[in-house]
Amino acid sequence: MPRTRLRLLQTTDLHMHLLPYDYERLQVAERRGLTALRDDIDRLRGEDGICLLVDTGDFLQGTPLADAAIAADGPHPMIAAFNDLRYDAVVLGNHDFDYGVAPLRRALRDLDCPVLAGNLTSASAQPFYQATTLVVQEVDGQPLCIGLVGLTAPPPPTVMDRSGQDSVAFSDVVPVAQQAVEALRAEGADVVIALCHFGIDPDDQVENVADRVAQVVGIDAVLMGHTHDQFPGSDIPASPGIDPVRGELHGIPAVMGPAFGQGLGLIDLMLEHRSDGWTIVSSNSAVVTPDRTPVPHVVPVPGLLKLHEDTLTAMKAPLAQTQAPIATVFSMVAPDLGQALLARSRMAWVHQALSDTQYRDLPVIGVAAPHRAGTKDAPFEYLNVAPGPITAHDTLGIFPFQDPVIGVLQSGADIRSWLEQTAARFQQITPGQTDQILLDPGFAPYNFKTLFGLKYRFDLSRVEGERVVALTHQSEQIEPEQMFVVATTPISRRAARGSGPSDVLCTSDETSQSLLRGYLKELGTVRHEVPDVWDFAPLDGATARFVTARDPYGLPTNRNVTAGAPIGDALQRFMLTFE
Repeated sequence: MPRTRLRLLQTTDLHMHLLPYDYERLQVAERRGLTALRDDIDRLRGEDGICLLVDTGDFLQGTPLADAAIAADGPHPMIAAFNDLRYDAVVLGNHDFDYGVAPLRRALRDLDCPVLAGNLTSASAQPFYQATTLVVQEVDGQPLCIGLVGLTAPPPPTVMDRSGQDSVAFSDVVPVAQQAVEALRAEGADVVIALCHFGIDPDDQVENVADRVAQVVGIDAVLMGHTHDQFPGSDIPASPGIDPVRGELHGIPAVMGPAFGQGLGLIDLMLEHRSDGWTIVSSNSAVVTPDRTPVPHVVPVPGLLKLHEDTLTAMKAPLAQTQAPIATVFSMVAPDLGQALLARSRMAWVHQALSDTQYRDLPVIGVAAPHRAGTKDAPFEYLNVAPGPITAHDTLGIFPFQDPVIGVLQSGADIRSWLEQTAARFQQITPGQTDQILLDPGFAPYNFKTLFGLKYRFDLSRVEGERVVALTHQSEQIEPEQMFVVATTPISRRAARGSGPSDVLCTSDETSQSLLRGYLKELGTVRHEVPDVWDFAPLDGATARFVTARDPYGLPTNRNVTAGAPIGDALQRFMLTFE
């Protein structure tokens, strides 16, 4: 009776971490990067049985090397690495669209394996890329047909190439997955594997629906991505149908490997051929991380090291001077200068783009949020630019993505909705009580959006959805029907929810990162202070504590914050008084 092990090896959310290098710190990172996994891939692939190597999305964007690679001539280095490592399939992620559709297609044209994105269609209603592929292997004279179906999170709603062509539509994944499974089974698939650029969130019915995919009849295993968690592991809590210890979703083996090439996801399926065909008799899910300091095996990609060196030279070049520090240490209790500069660069572009349109007299509001501000992936990471030169590298800490800037038509009611979602960053605070917890630990800093051009307060004694008070524009109360143009990015707009495609008035040809750098070059010297945008409403007798990094520039002067006890070598407790 033929038996075999089907091993599924996964990379995910590489974000163009091809080399073992950390571009944010400008230093070698030996455990990061696809090339540092080469030896592990070879070892795991070389063991007995059948092995497929796949990627579940977000591989083209994420580092300055990605920006250089997408603009360079010749084969894309990540695609060349995929070919050299002999990937069997890749799934598109939402950030793979950040440069537009045409650059994405250009990069993928050299890929030797199938590209899967079953729930995306082009503007012509044709599949953007294929939904499935069938891999046929032979075991002791018996064919084993392995079906792969690829599903992905929605790209930004304004994704298009830079000429405004070829927009991409997103479909609900469950009907697509069910149809794909039925098609694969009809083609003779003995095993069906779902490759998903989704995480797990029972409260999210759009972007993190891997648990819904696992419930589709006929799917035997799920490989995930998107959220930069690890599964099995402690990143995702147990809940009905979700077992983070065994690595199962509704009894189906599932895995999500580490982001940035820091490890691999692995699922082993033991198969036995019986009278009715192949049957899965056991399974195992695991996250594989190098247990040694690797000597990175550099994938032989022509021109890669020169591209890396040229990228570092460009990143260290000064763009402007700043007379004040640009830091995110206290960006959860007050707007920071980096956010202000980012918002102003976006507002300037939108003003110019609408100058000859019917919307030219509408007020423009700029959205920005801190990024290097103690995220779950990097709890000690904060932006800290000392007075002096601002380099291209520093702008990555302000905004690391390549999204275009868009101008979105929004009402006063929409504006209030944006801000109420931001206010969910805070715990509810009771007047008269001291030493309360200020911040919701599950709320990512990059979702804490400041709307520059307005003034408002957060009353944290109120329940969520009713916290925004004293919302004004030019000292006048904002009415629900009043119209504004919001300068933002497609992903930020989508996260705000409630906006439709028709409200986008303009989309930049340049990326947000490029516009920020151009704005700084034109400015020359940053002299202005952070505008007084928002504050907390007074709450008699209330104090709340929070943790952030130690700030070499002192406490914020526009908040009543006192320093508390240090935590380790880098962090410190602080106390906020609501006066």
